[in-house]
Amino acid sequence: MRAYLASPEYKKKVQERLALMQKEEQVVEEAEWFGKTGLSDSIERELPRYLRREYGMSIFDKGALKAGDLEYLGVFPEGINSIHFWRIQDGANEAHFAYVTISSNGTESLGWGDRRPPAQK
Repeated sequence: MRAYLASPEYKKKVQERLALMQKEEQVVEEAEWFGKTGLSDSIERELPRYLRREYGMSIFDKGALKAGDLEYLGVFPEGINSIHFWRIQDGANEAHFAYVTISSNGTESLGWGDRRPPAQK
């Protein structure tokens, strides 16, 4: 494994992926929920990019997840944190959700999975 990570082939693949990610960051997506969540524009725009990275996709892939495939469900308190939820419209039989957790100190963290907002349990 160590030899592969040091190989020119691996280094080339990493450089190609970084270049693709930089190209993707130049794309300005549109979604109905942008500007309506109370989150910063940078966090709203990072969420679909984060999900594509998690899914192993690029915005340039056919059928790739787009910001418009996310349905904003609202913000919900959870203990001392607040959590913004989106339903991921990815064609899966089981519901998946994306979320941004805002901690009491203002730190934001992104995640996704089957964690549901309180109203969806």
